[in-house]
Amino acid sequence: MPAVVSVARVTMPDATRAQALLSLTDVSGTGNVSDLLREGSRYTGGPEALSDADYASLLADDVAVIVETSWVDAAGDAGALQQLADDGVELVPTR
Repeated sequence: MPAVVSVARVTMPDATRAQALLSLTDVSGTGNVSDLLREGSRYTGGPEALSDADYASLLADDVAVIVETSWVDAAGDAGALQQLADDGVELVPTR
């Protein structure tokens, strides 16, 4: 089943600030991670909006990795979607 994945790798000035960023983004509803589709990033045949998105993050020293995933079409297996988000943070080099 097709999914969309957003990955952000943010290098902060120090580990304390990277942790502070994740402290914000790890809380649902804080409004600090913008939905790329809502902001106008689209591709032909892609979804108009995300639904039932999943999230994962990773802190590595001064690097914060933030991943959001969603199925393209109808909702699929939520466990598989969360696994995709979890795998996404592991794919990003932190150094």
